[in-house]
Amino acid sequence: MATYTRTQRLQDSILSVKPLSTESFSEVEVYAYQSRGAPSNVIHANDPLITPDGTALSSSALFFQATIQNAQNPPTFSQLAIDGIGSMQKKAITVASSNVVSTTATISITCAGHGLVTNDLADIDIGDTSFNTNPNGVHTITRVDDNNFTYTITVDSGTSNDTYTISSDAFMSKAVLVHEYRDYYQVTDPGTVACEGVTSSVTIGSEGGTASGTATVFPKITQERKNYRKSGLTKIFLTALSRPTPEVAYQNENIEFCSIHFRSSTSISSGAASADASHKVFNGYLKGDTDKTQSISVAGKFSASAVSVGNGSTPSSYVYTGVFQSKITPFNKSTDGQVQYFLKTDVIF
Repeated sequence: MATYTRTQRLQDSILSVKPLSTESFSEVEVYAYQSRGAPSNVIHANDPLITPDGTALSSSALFFQATIQNAQNPPTFSQLAIDGIGSMQKKAITVASSNVVSTTATISITCAGHGLVTNDLADIDIGDTSFNTNPNGVHTITRVDDNNFTYTITVDSGTSNDTYTISSDAFMSKAVLVHEYRDYYQVTDPGTVACEGVTSSVTIGSEGGTASGTATVFPKITQERKNYRKSGLTKIFLTALSRPTPEVAYQNENIEFCSIHFRSSTSISSGAASADASHKVFNGYLKGDTDKTQSISVAGKFSASAVSVGNGSTPSSYVYTGVFQSKITPFNKSTDGQVQYFLKTDVIF
């Protein structure tokens, strides 16, 4: 009779193992295990499982909740495992206040057992906050020690010596890049509108005759709007948090498109006078060099002037780079069913 070691008996419980397609998980190794009698994570805790290429599955592999087939006894289990990414728990964090001297602030964040190493990515989900910029999303952090890491934010320009605090309603999770590819996305570059001015005058008769003139300011499109497909980098992260990354590229929510107020007046020595005013909105266009004054006059004869004043966001305030789209999709749960994992898809320009 053949003699089996304890390890061989446990490994015999693995019915199959196959890698998942790299079309969905190009940046990590993901395996689908089928086992009999016990979930593969339980077997792996006693004896390392083997991957399809014959190497041992890492002790830091992340297993997901198993599905069970009870049609036969003993039951069979199907379970996914991602090799070598470690803990992916949702952890409460505390954040110390920080005095801001210029436009950046390094925030000291405490999270016992965060499991992060230098240059890891972390999802930071922050609730009520007095930050004047949005610090949520995926951020590169710096490990201080086993219980602390730091996170640097950028605040509004001109801020000085302000104190920023975050409430206790804050959580973090390591964010693991599992897939990456490039694709094309439809975008619209806004246009730019400016103003120019002209004058004209006429003299009737010889010296001492009558004279009149006009001044006009008019809008001019200096950059047309442009619709096209732009290449973007799509990154998919595994995370335990359900908040998407803030979308900043090509977002019009906080953009005020240009509006221009025009006014003009003319007066003639004979006593005639006229005035006119109008207002026009240029949706989809940013404010260029719109503030113009055009005038012409002849002493004792006439005077004419035209003025344009524009309002709105300027081209320098429009954001063309960064996260364009971010979407959260439920993926799977932890082995005990207590932690929901998500796939976060970020499109980045």
